[in-house]
Amino acid sequence: MVRRAPGEGREKKSSNSPQSSPDMKTKPIANIENREDELLPSCEQLAVIAASTHRKNPADAVRHGIAIWREADKVLKETAEAKAQRDFADIPLPRKFPAKFRDFLGLVIRAKTPADSEKRLRDFYRDEHTRHLTGGKPERLNQPLTDWDAEKKKHVVRRPDDTKIVEDHAAAQIGGWKTGGFNTKEQWLRLAKRYLNWWRSIKSSKAQDAANRRKSHKKVC
Repeated sequence: MVRRAPGEGREKKSSNSPQSSPDMKTKPIANIENREDELLPSCEQLAVIAASTHRKNPADAVRHGIAIWREADKVLKETAEAKAQRDFADIPLPRKFPAKFRDFLGLVIRAKTPADSEKRLRDFYRDEHTRHLTGGKPERLNQPLTDWDAEKKKHVVRRPDDTKIVEDHAAAQIGGWKTGGFNTKEQWLRLAKRYLNWWRSIKSSKAQDAANRRKSHKKVC
């Protein structure tokens, strides 16, 4: 009877076998925490991120890819919030929301009287909508337009009443704020930012015009 050494004749497993590799022992991908209302990357995006982790096991790479995505999303949101705080830092706020239209006039517009403040806000809406209608070129307001009349089979000249459109828009916007007020901080900040940028531009233009007039006066003298 021939004796065999212990283990002799048994099939040896290669050290490179996937079953024996520690990297292949991972938890199921389903164990990834599911967060409500979270925006996750597409499969293609996640595959690229997972590949960049250089992990041998796909499931492990996917988990690390999602962790990278979440960290990047967190940093971007924090950066956006910090920028928003800087952008709106100079805007005065009411004590609470909802806020009334007169609060906006007094805190943001701040003209001599409430009537002056409302007029200035109306001017802002007029100018903003005029630029919208004319593609940023107010001198084109009320210019005749040539349209093709399919029924008459010829070009016809149309004279739009852009001034009325602008006035109606401004009246509708101000009427809406008077009736509904500002329900949220976001509404207040968005309008205030647009108005203040416009008002700074107006003041800058007036200052430049005044400086040019002074230079012209000195040359004459």
